[in-house]
Amino acid sequence: MLKRIREEQKNEDGFTLIELMVVVLIISILIAIAIPTFLGAREGAEDRSAQSNLRNALTAAKVYYADEGEWIGAGADVDTSAEIRALVALAEPSLTFQDGAVSNASASGTVRAVFTDQSAVFSGYSESGSCFHLLEQATGATAGTYYYEVDAAADGSCADAPAANAANTWVTGGW
Repeated sequence: MLKRIREEQKNEDGFTLIELMVVVLIISILIAIAIPTFLGAREGAEDRSAQSNLRNALTAAKVYYADEGEWIGAGADVDTSAEIRALVALAEPSLTFQDGAVSNASASGTVRAVFTDQSAVFSGYSESGSCFHLLEQATGATAGTYYYEVDAAADGSCADAPAANAANTWVTGGW
């Protein structure tokens, strides 16, 4: 009997259809689990990239504020003037500062910066469809860093950040 089984095993070539179907089923299950996990990680990475750009812009502006005692271009949106060149010189070379709202049409690494005498607001768009805003209050009882996140509009545009004193909008501690 054992001799007969060994002879039959020698005559078998390749895999059966059932064995191939089981392998395909296992691979399909693994792919079904991996794809949503990958997509979630990608969206998270896109959000972290936009948030990092805002933090880098804030760091550059704080350096300028510490040296000069005032925000760059206080009272107006940053434009292509000497103030924006000073900010870009302090910031990461990958950051691009623009006047006007950020949107899905903005290049990666684009930040909008709006300065007043007491605060600086940075806005950025994430490719995942979220808009992030970072507020730095320099002085007063509400001094500190505040965060705000909102989904982009259907056309991919980000609304301006809410006013610095808007109740229940800005939060501390992160996005």
